[in-house]
Amino acid sequence: MRQVFVQVNFLSNWRLHALSVAPQAVFDRYVTFKNLHLLNAYFGSRGIVLCNSHYGGGKLAGVLLARKGYSLLTLDRVNSYGFLPKVGWSERLECLVMGQREEQQFLLKALFKCQKALRKNRMVQIVADGYRGNSSVMVNFLGKQRAIRSSFAELAVGAGAVVIPVQSRINPHGHVEVELFPPMDPQAMNGSDAEKVTQLCQTYAAWLADAWQAEPANVFKNDIELFLRLPAAREQLLETSQHVQS
Repeated sequence: MRQVFVQVNFLSNWRLHALSVAPQAVFDRYVTFKNLHLLNAYFGSRGIVLCNSHYGGGKLAGVLLARKGYSLLTLDRVNSYGFLPKVGWSERLECLVMGQREEQQFLLKALFKCQKALRKNRMVQIVADGYRGNSSVMVNFLGKQRAIRSSFAELAVGAGAVVIPVQSRINPHGHVEVELFPPMDPQAMNGSDAEKVTQLCQTYAAWLADAWQAEPANVFKNDIELFLRLPAAREQLLETSQHVQS
């Protein structure tokens, strides 16, 4: 677990650069993809919200998929890929910068571009467990009250796109596995648009909580610190109160 924690928290950027320029044989030895058929079922025929997270080698997913042959837009606070070399496949990865917290107009412009792209059946990568955004859905996340920003869900519902969670794990030896998970399709859900957004956020939060519990070494240290500062969920407070009274 200590080796994985070091890989995730301190070597991700180095590995990102190394894998972007590695010879194909080295790339194939260090990178594997799981469940690409879930992506292929919609790629090019329907908008895809690639739902990423601050977990494991999350930043690697977009780059590795672009090198694999998929074109995508990725929404980021800053251009995290600006340091990458200009190689043939890098044109398939476009970064939309949403700016700093106080630069709300940049976020709105970036989200508008994402919506246009999704309606043209393109793929847009969003890190869904961030702490930025205008709206959110409050969930019980491992016993804590956590606000899941709903931008990814609102984009999917508004553009009629499908949400596909992605996870990039790094093992102790630096090998990366990019795994796609079963899609969440708002068109197959019942209820109003607002209810669909809530359902997507709750489903994603439950999925992320399972990942945290299954492989805690892949959780970023900053996210652990933020999590520990969150208030206890109401259900947790009630259970604690009942235990004290008994």
